[in-house]
Amino acid sequence: MNTIKSVILQVNAHQVIKLQSGAFPLPDFHPGQRISLLQVDEQPFFFPKFAHLLNNGKYLEILLQEPLNLKPGQSLILSRPAGVGFSDLGTSVRILMIIGDSDHSFLFNLIQQIPLSKNIEVSVLTTGPNYNYPEWVEMITTSQFIDTCTWANRVYLEASQSNLEEVIDYVFKNIDRKDQKKVEIFTQPNYACAGIGECGLCAINILNQKILLCQQGPVLKLAEFLRK
Repeated sequence: MNTIKSVILQVNAHQVIKLQSGAFPLPDFHPGQRISLLQVDEQPFFFPKFAHLLNNGKYLEILLQEPLNLKPGQSLILSRPAGVGFSDLGTSVRILMIIGDSDHSFLFNLIQQIPLSKNIEVSVLTTGPNYNYPEWVEMITTSQFIDTCTWANRVYLEASQSNLEEVIDYVFKNIDRKDQKKVEIFTQPNYACAGIGECGLCAINILNQKILLCQQGPVLKLAEFLRK
């Protein structure tokens, strides 16, 4: 496995880890991709711990999938990002994010990484906690949902593996067919086989297509399934 050694610079309350970029940058990698944490200081993990890429700019920032007692100054051995991430943000992108009640929402933390210089507009519909969103984020209500879907050229949601089918059902019931191809869903699969696709515990069916989330996720782009 192609691994990288880095040093922890900061750990925040949402389990976001800021690392020295070191052997990164990673121009070909995208937010949401899976990263395996293999070793902290000189101590290997018995089983890899998993995180997801938030940002690969000046610093590498990742969101842990489960809380770990990591501290600034510790060194990490981690894998290079794998799997499918969100589409390249580019510039002048309009994004609608639908954020649930997770205490450590990936999408909320992703918002913090969006550079204003890219002229990216973000609207958020949330049923969760009143996070401290940046002032430039527009908070919308359910009555604005349909119009905002039409306005946006990306629609981002997030789901655990256990409620993924419920989230997909929500998309098909509440988002117009013409807008469903804009939808990208961030998932947190069961990585029981360390993400190599052998155990089958992350298998789900989408539109009668069986997929492995650890291989065809963590980000599912519905456009790829709707055209098959």
